[in-house]
Amino acid sequence: MSEVTEVYYQPISSYLAEPFARPRSSTGLAGYITEAEQAEKHDISLATLRRWRQQRYGPQAVQIGRKFFYREDATERWLAEQEAAAKASAEPRRGRPRQAGR
Repeated sequence: MSEVTEVYYQPISSYLAEPFARPRSSTGLAGYITEAEQAEKHDISLATLRRWRQQRYGPQAVQIGRKFFYREDATERWLAEQEAAAKASAEPRRGRPRQAGR
């Protein structure tokens, strides 16, 4: 009798995903991440990140050609500054309290 072998079929996407998989940081620059990676990492939209850059808010970006990159340590420093500012504004105000009815 002939032997029956079981054939396992994989979806074509599994064949394509492996050869074209990109490394975590696709910039090729040590310590820098792309704007898309930055937005994904901090769970904000790409449009928000771009608006912040135009308003000169948020971590400093570096432009190389037409692409923008963010230095990872600068991002962490900016986040620490934001936390410190939030803590400072949460402290109680000094001075005379407001009087009711005026």
